[in-house]
Amino acid sequence: MTEVTTLNRDVSRSLLHQKHIAVQLNNRMRVYRHYPPQSKDFTNLRTLYSSNSANIESMVSAAKNEVIQYAGLLEGWDEGKGRRFDPILLVAAANIIDAAAEVFEVECVVPTEITPGPVSDGSINIELGYGKKYQILSIHPDSTRISRYWETSIDSGEESFEPTHDALETAIAWLVH
Repeated sequence: MTEVTTLNRDVSRSLLHQKHIAVQLNNRMRVYRHYPPQSKDFTNLRTLYSSNSANIESMVSAAKNEVIQYAGLLEGWDEGKGRRFDPILLVAAANIIDAAAEVFEVECVVPTEITPGPVSDGSINIELGYGKKYQILSIHPDSTRISRYWETSIDSGEESFEPTHDALETAIAWLVH
């Protein structure tokens, strides 16, 4: 009988807590309906976000255009040593660039660098920078992992990870956290 009483008490507390949160949210929404944010600060924030977004979009467009050019590089493009780029790698590079743009837009920051780079072994590097942090994400034709080299003003390191969305997002978000 005591287990049922304890369970009922816990459920009641939970329901009261949920009702309290709902009342608080409702009160806040009522305030916003009567006094919508129209301050100069809000307008400046919107302008800053639009400016950041435009800068990021410009960097992303330039980076993706460069990756597209790699499709036209023939065997031997790097003084006779360069391999052709696998179309799957080109798509993966574009996806990494898009993931970086998404992280930077969500964080409302403009990176210092989003630069792809071809490697003669058929790999593609994506160099990303923000503030005093920098990293290179490398995708290789013969691997199912992404290599990551990173550095700050005081430290550096290397690692590799499976190319999942969450792992990629975490690696990129490291730049702004």
